[in-house]
Parts: sequence; C-alpha cells; structure tokens
Amino acid sequence: MKRIYLLRALQSFSATARRAFILAILCVAAISCSYAQQKEAADEHSNRAHALSVAGNLKGAIAEYQVALRLDPNSVEALNNLALLYATASDASLRDPAKALKYALQAVALDNAKMADHLDTLAKAYDANGDHENAVAIEQRAVNLLAEDSTRRLTFETSLAGYQAKEGTVPTDTASFVSYCPNHLEGCRHVLVDVNNINMMRQIGGNRGCTIPHTGAGTRADSKDAMPKILDWMNANRASLAQKSDVAIEQAMAALWPSECKD
Repeated sequence: MKRIYLLRALQSFSATARRAFILAILCVAAISCSYAQQKEAADEHSNRAHALSVAGNLKGAIAEYQVALRLDPNSVEALNNLALLYATASDASLRDPAKALKYALQAVALDNAKMADHLDTLAKAYDANGDHENAVAIEQRAVNLLAEDSTRRLTFETSLAGYQAKEGTVPTDTASFVSYCPNHLEGCRHVLVDVNNINMMRQIGGNRGCTIPHTGAGTRADSKDAMPKILDWMNANRASLAQKSDVAIEQAMAALWPSECKD
C-alpha cells in the first residue's frame, strides 16, 4: 500500500522533480553503501591490529588502529585499544599519555560509560598522566559495573588499589599502616602483594627473602588471608618494627612463616 501511495505521489511530480527525487534516493543509498564499506575496512584493520598486538608487534598494532580510526573515527574498539597501547605499551618509546587519555575519553563517551573494560582503560590513561585521583574514581566505577562478575572484579580491584596507593591513600609509616588497614584491606593488600612479589624476585636472585605460603588458592587469595595475621603480628610488635611499612611487612612475614624465608 505504501508503494502505491509513493508511486501516485511521484506521478504528481513534474519530470524534473521526479529526477531530483530519484537522484536523492540514489545518493543516500550510495552514501550508506560507502559508509558500510568503510566500517568493514576499519574492522579489518582493527582485527589486524589486535593480532599484531598479541604477537608483540605493538608499533604495527598502533599503526593499524590509526588506519582503522581514519576509516571509522567512531570505532569504540579501535579507540579503546589504541588508548590502552598508548597508556601501557611495554616499549616506553611507544607510550603517549596525552593521546591515551584523548582516545579513552572518546571511547567512554561513545558507549555512555557502560563498559567496564573501557572505564578501566580510561583509568589507566589517567594513571599514565599522573592523575591518580581520577584513576581511582574511574576504576571504582568500573568495579561497580562488575558486581555480578567476581572474577573480573578482583582484577579491577587490584588496579584500583594500585591507584589508591599512588594517590597516597595508603600510609607508608608502620604505625599509621597498622591502624589504617583493618578498614582498607584492599589498598593494604596491594602493598602486601607488592612486597611479596619483591621477595619472590629476591629468592630467584639468591638473596634472603620471605614469601607467603602458597595454599593453592592463588597469590591474591593467599595475601587476603595473610593480611589479618600480618596486621595482628605488626600490632603486637609495633615497638620493635622498622618505620617503613614495607620493611615491617617483611619482618612480619619472616616471623610468621620462617620456613618460607631463604637465607
């Protein structure tokens, strides 16, 4: 029925008007087709960039994402992934914090801040720019979006704790650390995990180091269980501990798990 009405309407147009109308329809179709082709090409470059990134060719990946964005400036995937590379590339010469923040902000705006992974990238971009306050705020939003996904939330919470530590939230002197931790276990656990990792590196190097006993639940779970024990020991031995909280943690680990210490 709609086609009949359209044909009748066209018949009422002058020949010139009909030609103009048909040309307009053809132009719209051509534009739509061209956009679809560009988007498809952009997706191909994004896929190529991802493969290069996985293979360790970060420079090539960045170049491919840039091509993808020239073809489709609103490609959220390309914007987010390029921002992530600029913020965290293992090759420091490829990092560009300013561009990382620019692209990450665009990606989050385009998806209306509903994707936790994109918020996580934005937090990394803020962190790369030294803006730890915004990194904390944005990562917290990412964590909140993952209320039903405990596995992924743990990863994001670890990042959040790292930004909080850089922000200066977690105190570095032993006395303040001991009193602060019971109500802020996540931030303190990040410090504990860092100390444990340092000690594991020392063990590999042959120097004395103490590690938290591994119960099979994974480093994160072990450190979570260990934190209350370490805090209790530090609180009981406050007078004899070093002033720096990381050194005091090492002392507590050596006292609690002497068999895990290597001479």
